[in-house]
Amino acid sequence: MDNEVTTSHSGGVSICGASHISKGLPCQDAFVSANSGSRVITVVSDGAGSASHSDIGAQHFVKTIAATLLDAALQPLTDTIRQKIIEAIDEVKQTLCDTYRLDPRQFAGTLLGAICNDDDCWVFHVGDGAVVVFGLNDEVYISPPENGEYANETFFVTMPNWSQHLRVNQVPFRPTAIFAMSDGVTPFALKSGGVASGFLQPISKYLPTQTLAVGQNLLQQLLSGERATALCDDDKTLSWILFKHG
Repeated sequence: MDNEVTTSHSGGVSICGASHISKGLPCQDAFVSANSGSRVITVVSDGAGSASHSDIGAQHFVKTIAATLLDAALQPLTDTIRQKIIEAIDEVKQTLCDTYRLDPRQFAGTLLGAICNDDDCWVFHVGDGAVVVFGLNDEVYISPPENGEYANETFFVTMPNWSQHLRVNQVPFRPTAIFAMSDGVTPFALKSGGVASGFLQPISKYLPTQTLAVGQNLLQQLLSGERATALCDDDKTLSWILFKHG
């Protein structure tokens, strides 16, 4: 559809985790939230801590996927979105490897996010982290983390068979809010396979009442505070899209 997407607020924050700060490492998360007029997207990538250039990989992955899926020529259908993501990620990996003369594993990162037009919304996901979508009638859609054999293992877009772990699903209702997060945020955003009370829903109500700068500043303080750090000392990224209805 070419109708204008009625977003009321979109943005995000990335916080360098205490464990990275203590080791002199950069934040290895990256995100993009963008609106082309006919579509809106949010994308997050969590770079692997064991990969030397994962911060660079994460930045390139989110920027490229955002640009690819916001392309006006793209017909936003599940199979098309999947194929475009695969082609874009493989092209980025090849460019990074040629530029830096490194193995793809040194750019390892997850990928997750959502792309919406005025009528439909799709969530895409590789690896851990989560995407949470709220609807007008209290519906909740969760794209949960996918871990490996062990809880601290996950899947990255730099793995040879990464596309087998690419999930692309259409949300079965019109959203009021979408949140995409790295695994540094999931410990207090999710609980027992569902959404934890007292975090995402209050945020979704607070953000539209503030400017983007004020909202981002509050979340930066929240995610870097003592309580959040005690729950998880990893990098933390939370990005969002909020919608107007009626």
